[in-house]
Amino acid sequence: MKRGVNALHILQEFILMGVLVGKGYSPEKAYETVEKWERTGGSKLLQQSKNR
Repeated sequence: MKRGVNALHILQEFILMGVLVGKGYSPEKAYETVEKWERTGGSKLLQQSKNR
């Protein structure tokens, strides 16, 4: 099975980061937060799209 970049997952991460930046987070903090959500299960959506 060929595994490549999951475009849906990447777009979801960028959108979530953009929302956080719009709410006043620094880009770095937004990135860290989204990655943490993905690792800890804070975002089921990100976990599901990562495994597709």
